[in-house]
Amino acid sequence: MGNTIAWSLVGFVFGATAATAIAIAAPHLLRSMRKSLWRSSASSRFDPVLFRLDFTSLGQFQLGSWSINHPLQSFELKIADPPVQTWCDERLLEAKRLEIDREGGPAWFLTDYEVDDNESPQSQMFRATFSPSTFRDFQAISHLLREDHDLASELLARASEQNGLKSLVRGSPKTAFGVQVNVVSGQETFLAFRRSMTVGEHQGLWMLGCGETMSESDLWDSTQRSDQSSFTPFCQRALREEVGLEPSDYGEIHISWLGLNLLQGSNLLVAHVESILSESQIEMRISQCPGTHEMTELDWYSFRNGQIKDLIQEMKLSDVASKIRTKPLPRHWVPGQLLVLQELLRVHPALMADRN
Repeated sequence: MGNTIAWSLVGFVFGATAATAIAIAAPHLLRSMRKSLWRSSASSRFDPVLFRLDFTSLGQFQLGSWSINHPLQSFELKIADPPVQTWCDERLLEAKRLEIDREGGPAWFLTDYEVDDNESPQSQMFRATFSPSTFRDFQAISHLLREDHDLASELLARASEQNGLKSLVRGSPKTAFGVQVNVVSGQETFLAFRRSMTVGEHQGLWMLGCGETMSESDLWDSTQRSDQSSFTPFCQRALREEVGLEPSDYGEIHISWLGLNLLQGSNLLVAHVESILSESQIEMRISQCPGTHEMTELDWYSFRNGQIKDLIQEMKLSDVASKIRTKPLPRHWVPGQLLVLQELLRVHPALMADRN
């Protein structure tokens, strides 16, 4: 009897000790397993090095580029009157404005900037000057460039000249400054949605993440928050209004690209967030947010090699005139999505490494 009790006590102590050791080791073991799984599946992921396109030929010119390891640390801005535009005959723009039925809301656009592209502290700072406009102003120049191919070609040539980009920004017609934020779910998939037929531009086309046009409140919020990059409130508003996500639902906002889209006649900021929420949870937020009326359908894409390659091909073909295509596309994409996708693929490995 005594021996039985003694062995029982020994077994209990041994079991308790083993359980404690497992409990201590489990988090480290699980973390190690997640890293191993992430590395082992890397061969099936798309390699962004294979994604090499000359985006300047598509009218997208970089003014600033950042990464997770070399982020945009601060942003300084000032407001000025709109410059005298030098892109085209003002009478052409006025004629386009008169063709547009609705005025649209107020907007802002970039009229000057300063950024150091070298590896120096200043390269993590972007100084910008903004001027007021309206959404109708943006539509006027966008429609004009879409229809006047000679003008578009002339601007592309000017942008390639020495100091050409700076000159174009300083002589820009009234347009809009927009942001597009890629949203990665907790399941490591990224969001795409189809724009409704009631929005002002690109009705029925697909786009990645969520987008918004800079408003006056975005500018004032930028100057009031010294604890964060001034683009952060702008991105937060896009995520809140278009996807229903609050800052507690995602990690840091990573800004990776800012540039001039000459074929659209606008300024674009590209950013990325990784949410802790699942696809279904994010879809529920979207169904309850103010921007629901701007989308008619949504989908999720994985980072796997095959799906990314198909997506790239589909986006490329979306930019080809329909009469040249041999067969209809499953989805037609908003112009410029290839660059937004490339930026996501460039940032994604660092996002996942940081999470794991």
